[in-house]
Amino acid sequence: MALGIRRPLEPIRDIVNMREPRRPSRLRRRKTAHTAAADEVDMVLRRKPRLPQLLLEIRVALHRRVNLPGDQHRLLAGRGQIGDSDEIPLGVRADIDELRGDLTRAGYAWQNALASDTRMRPEDTAWANTEFGNFRLLHGDLNAADEAYTTALSAYPSYVNALAGRAGVHAARGDYAEAARLYAAVAQRYPAPQYVIALGDVYTAMGKHDDARRQYALVRVIDRLYRSSGVNTDLQMALFYADQNTDLDEALRVARAAEADRPGIDADDALAWVLYRRGDLTEARAHAEHALRYGTQNPLFLFHAGMIAAAQHDTAAARAHLDGALKANPTFNILRVPEAKATLKQLGGAQ
Repeated sequence: MALGIRRPLEPIRDIVNMREPRRPSRLRRRKTAHTAAADEVDMVLRRKPRLPQLLLEIRVALHRRVNLPGDQHRLLAGRGQIGDSDEIPLGVRADIDELRGDLTRAGYAWQNALASDTRMRPEDTAWANTEFGNFRLLHGDLNAADEAYTTALSAYPSYVNALAGRAGVHAARGDYAEAARLYAAVAQRYPAPQYVIALGDVYTAMGKHDDARRQYALVRVIDRLYRSSGVNTDLQMALFYADQNTDLDEALRVARAAEADRPGIDADDALAWVLYRRGDLTEARAHAEHALRYGTQNPLFLFHAGMIAAAQHDTAAARAHLDGALKANPTFNILRVPEAKATLKQLGGAQ
């Protein structure tokens, strides 16, 4: 199966002797593969700045999360005509379509990619279906997400990322007790920051604030362990600090570091949210708008942009973004959805 993308691995292997299922050797990431591939596309853009817009989008997608083998990048760059070429892995097409906000095409690309799965490697099947589930969960299709995670776990029952996905579905449905149980099981087996944060958020939604504080404190410990092992957590920690509205100097430092290291819409969004928390609204607005420049329908990006616009008393923009976030996914975040609805109510908009 050659789906063509891999989310950045977030290991804590040397610390807790835990690892994710191995991925196919032909797609295994080298440490410098992302940088080399991005440099290759940059070089082509300098030589031929009028290449199709899609090449620019691939450049942005690279900085977000796409990791193609170097030979694939050279092939795409050398052809110069990439459009809907069969040479573009279906997973990359899905990512680019999602980047543009074309969720229908992105969904079709994912379905076609999954249809190509021979199911000869259970861990590949689990990874692919989990990624598809994450796509569906982000955009509010809870039933499809749950089905994808179930398929992943059927193929590879110990795949913790799929179990975390199911926890996310339960949280979005308001079944916080089951979400907490699943997230706790995931965090015990694979204590990645995003899962510990998610568990803390569920406890917060349940009103278990002492339990939530313990999880948030654990995130800081895990972050130190990750950094001591050379794992870059800048983007995650910038959003974590901003969400907690704490350590905002450190939040700004790591957000700017993330933007310098991996410029793209995720870094723009994180930096915008940190700047908003610090009260730097003009720069926050610029980064929020930059994060949305390709038409992405990421509801969290829209929420951040809406809150920034509201703080600037730009009622029309605030309503548009917040309403857009809730329409894109009315369950996009168990803590931010109530905030979005309350802000819209204050602005006199729909909820």
